[in-house]
Amino acid sequence: MNNLSKRPNRTKAVSIVPSDKRIQEKQAGLLSRLRDLVRSLQNGIAERDAMIEERDKRIAELEAERHFHTKDHQKEEYLIAMRHTKQVSNRIREERKNKNMNIDDLAKLIGVSRATINNYETGTHYPKLITWKALANIFGVDIEYLMGYEE
Repeated sequence: MNNLSKRPNRTKAVSIVPSDKRIQEKQAGLLSRLRDLVRSLQNGIAERDAMIEERDKRIAELEAERHFHTKDHQKEEYLIAMRHTKQVSNRIREERKNKNMNIDDLAKLIGVSRATINNYETGTHYPKLITWKALANIFGVDIEYLMGYEE
């Protein structure tokens, strides 16, 4: 047999309720301070939640404003691009007519199809750089002028 099995079971009932008045007062004071801390934390959490809600509202307003301005800006850029496209296509057409060429003549000189020249003149497509150079040489103008960057 074990020595442990020979020992008698000696558990005492421990009272969790203090008998001393001073301990009770101290516990009451600690409990009161704890309640105050909990209230303070709850107020802080409520303030933080209100601040987060306000921040989220402001972010949503800014996003809506940015989206609104972005649409306007995109529309403005589109209009500028369309004006530029029209200007470039008109310059190609004007210079071709100044040289008394028809579309077929210009297409043969550059080595592209009639449809390609038509696309350039309508602004549907832009020429490649080598084609810009060829057009500028044929018309006797600067590439920058033909591309719409100079007057």
